[in-house]
Amino acid sequence: AVIAGDVELATRLLILTDTYPSKVPLLRDMAWHVLYPKIAASGGSEVVLSEEEVDLLARAIRTDQAARDALELAPIMERVKGKDAARTMLAKVRDSAPESDKREIDPHLRR
Repeated sequence: AVIAGDVELATRLLILTDTYPSKVPLLRDMAWHVLYPKIAASGGSEVVLSEEEVDLLARAIRTDQAARDALELAPIMERVKGKDAARTMLAKVRDSAPESDKREIDPHLRR
């Protein structure tokens, strides 16, 4: 589906894998790459990601760039699921992040 360029099918398949993106690095990368156009389009006032897609990205935060992924997702998650959901996601990522990522995330948790 990804190779054929069917973003919607690839997204549905990744959502159906439920917890697997969190366990398989390739699937985490795939989720972020497949949904990147929607992430970029959600940077303004309009959010084009569904709640399911936001949940998928939260499960697919990549360990090698956890702060970057979490901080990119947080404002979108806040608009789709609310401030508490975004703060909970940031706190969860922070708990398992290296010290440098924690320093990056901390100011966003204090807001």
